[in-house]
Amino acid sequence: MSNALYYDLIDGVINGEFNLAMIAPMPNQEKEPKIKGATLFTENIVALIPLHHRLADRKSIRLRDLREDPFCVLPEGFVFREQVVRACYDAGFNPQIAFEGKDIDALKGLVSAGLGVALMPEMTLVDNTPRSTVIVPLSDTNLTRTVGVIYPTQRKLLPTEKLFYDFLLETYERLNQFRS
Repeated sequence: MSNALYYDLIDGVINGEFNLAMIAPMPNQEKEPKIKGATLFTENIVALIPLHHRLADRKSIRLRDLREDPFCVLPEGFVFREQVVRACYDAGFNPQIAFEGKDIDALKGLVSAGLGVALMPEMTLVDNTPRSTVIVPLSDTNLTRTVGVIYPTQRKLLPTEKLFYDFLLETYERLNQFRS
């Protein structure tokens, strides 16, 4: 999600354009007092690398093992791109950005074509791992992304909205227990 879309979603909830919104990452509610919500789940960020990459047979890698590789990232202004660049910087290097893809599926295609490596939210790969790629967990970082649901603080949820909100919380609570 781009920063513009990310903040438009938050503003849309605050201004009443949206009753509820699923959002990633979950906003800091102390900094956004006009919204409330809950984190539904936290997902790992993993490396997606070409099948014939030198690290493709590893069970896990350190993020800095990719420091010499070309990276495929989302365009400037995307929240997830900022998270990827910051993670690389925290691991001691600036990623060599070779290609930008307009969305996660475009990044998958770039990696599948052997044009670079990418960091991905694990859930985006569950049922849709491209051919010619390998998912490799990152061992040296607790790189995660929160996914949550938000609603405005200035009005009560309507009964149907409350029902849906509670449904989301219960469903993801059960899924989180199952995943543990």
